[in-house]
Amino acid sequence: MFFKEDDGLRLYHAKEVPHHVREPFIFTGYRGKCGTALRCIRTTLFFRSNETLNVWTHVIPAVYFAWTAVSWWVSETSLSTSSWIALSVYLITVCVVPVTSAVAHMFSCASYEAWHICFFADYAALSVYAIGASVAYRFFAFPPVLHGGWYALLYVPLCGITAVVSLAGSCWSRFLPDGSQRKAVRFFSLALPYLFDVAPVAYGLVTDSQAFESSRMLHQRQFLAAFLAAVVYCLHLPERFFPGQFDFVGHSHQIFHVIASLGCRDQMMAFLQTAANGTQDTDVILTASVLLIFVIVSIADVAVFKYFVGQLKWTLESHGSPLESGRKCKFFANGHDDNAITSQKDK
Repeated sequence: MFFKEDDGLRLYHAKEVPHHVREPFIFTGYRGKCGTALRCIRTTLFFRSNETLNVWTHVIPAVYFAWTAVSWWVSETSLSTSSWIALSVYLITVCVVPVTSAVAHMFSCASYEAWHICFFADYAALSVYAIGASVAYRFFAFPPVLHGGWYALLYVPLCGITAVVSLAGSCWSRFLPDGSQRKAVRFFSLALPYLFDVAPVAYGLVTDSQAFESSRMLHQRQFLAAFLAAVVYCLHLPERFFPGQFDFVGHSHQIFHVIASLGCRDQMMAFLQTAANGTQDTDVILTASVLLIFVIVSIADVAVFKYFVGQLKWTLESHGSPLESGRKCKFFANGHDDNAITSQKDK
């Protein structure tokens, strides 16, 4: 969150910043436009702002996930090659997400362009994670009743398509004017791949009381965490009820990070536990196909990312920032007379 270019150490009140920079019910702690990477790091990590704990609530889970993944890689010797590859793909993507998100929150105050590009990258990491999680679900949490049918065959490809669509929708939302449309597009874009990923697990939990016996509780806790995280994120709790009281510590975005990380931890433990019990799908042909899909989705994500970065640069070069030029422009996405790309930041 930034407004004016300074040394990065001054913080602003909501009344001092444009409307589009403000977060609902957050009144103080807005960063200045830091300009350099060093200033971004200093201001965000070591100088109290309303983004500081947004970064640390990603850094700590990133360290934990990386430590868990490395520990598993060092100690694991019993899995088949196909299962080891599938779980490794997932572990890599689950480590990438918090690192990318931490970087996005930290460096988004460098410039107007960096503000959007950082979160384009964040959405791309979430898209890659979605396809990585679908690979793990297909190997380690796919109900036996669904094996052998069309759904088992198309599950990972469909998840890959939704992951790319999610990235495109999330990036596109940053070109929409501030309001309910932008928030709805972004929320459903981010929720779509998760819903596709967990569909077979939810089906198994509901229809078969014996399904996922060793990891059942972990999957249930993950679903609960996802629901609570969505509620906190969408309703801006608790600052909605106590405006200005949680500007630095305890606002909804920080709580959202914590709950989502706990849910991700349960998801990871469920996969690791299932792998340790030897109940995974070990089809070698399946491994080759899902890896190909993973590579294709990753390439598609890079293409989508580059496309929206290009659109962003074209928009800023053609019309400039309304804060600097005082002008408005029409946008390619919706035709509204509102410079949306420089009039919002609510990640």
